[in-house]
Amino acid sequence: MVIIVMGAPGAGKSTLGKALATDLGWLFVDSDAGRASLGDLRAVMRRAMDRREHVVIAYPALKADERDALRADLRPVRFVNLKAPRQLLEKRLEQRGKANDARAALHRQLLELEDPGETAVTLDASQDVQILVPTVRRELGL
Repeated sequence: MVIIVMGAPGAGKSTLGKALATDLGWLFVDSDAGRASLGDLRAVMRRAMDRREHVVIAYPALKADERDALRADLRPVRFVNLKAPRQLLEKRLEQRGKANDARAALHRQLLELEDPGETAVTLDASQDVQILVPTVRRELGL
């Protein structure tokens, strides 16, 4: 199985992804760390599935066509959407020292974000990771 933790900058994709992967004993791939492309991520996903391994990936996946391209013929791929109000996202980016650099990018990405609806488990990104991890496990039957 592949779980893609998606959302805007500052939503906590990497934080939740690492914690979830650790809790499950799965591989974690942070696409933001290496600026991985869709092709790179698909290769990681395919390799994991070919080996019958599981992986958690942190990736914005803002648009439906990106999510469709990631999922494509690979099954099972599940999305976890971290949703947060803009003020929280800005505060988190500011705490990282990236507020000025990221404010314009955040604005653009929030405009680009296409709600995944029922194709993802949507969670409140303001919740603590100790609450989010068991929630994801429950929602995905893990």
